[in-house]
Amino acid sequence: MYTCYELSEELKASLIEKFPPKYSRVLCDHVTIEFGVTKTTCMPSDTTLEVIGYVDTGDGLECFLVRVNDSIERPDGKYYHITHSLDPTKYKPVNSNTVLKEHVVNSTYIAFDDSVCGEGIGQLNY
Repeated sequence: MYTCYELSEELKASLIEKFPPKYSRVLCDHVTIEFGVTKTTCMPSDTTLEVIGYVDTGDGLECFLVRVNDSIERPDGKYYHITHSLDPTKYKPVNSNTVLKEHVVNSTYIAFDDSVCGEGIGQLNY
């Protein structure tokens, strides 16, 4: 099981409008918070999410870097992100973690001048 923040349909539509997906499988639906949790795991209710950057591998995966309560790093050391779209013959959503790590460490992601704030985000446990 894992916890995540589910994007509202309005926020998802806004991101897709501002950044038309380049690959065939469009996700753009949640930000994973933590893996290995139970059904009763609670998440803070006063969370602020900001979409602050973008990465496109150029060959099949694009994702957004997300800041959650002033941090881009999850409790497990990976980065908060939204997998935007991918080519399912080459990538899986989990590949966003590896791609983001490379780009954040090397400062090669596209940083936004103004973040896209996460209004209308729900909390879910999967």
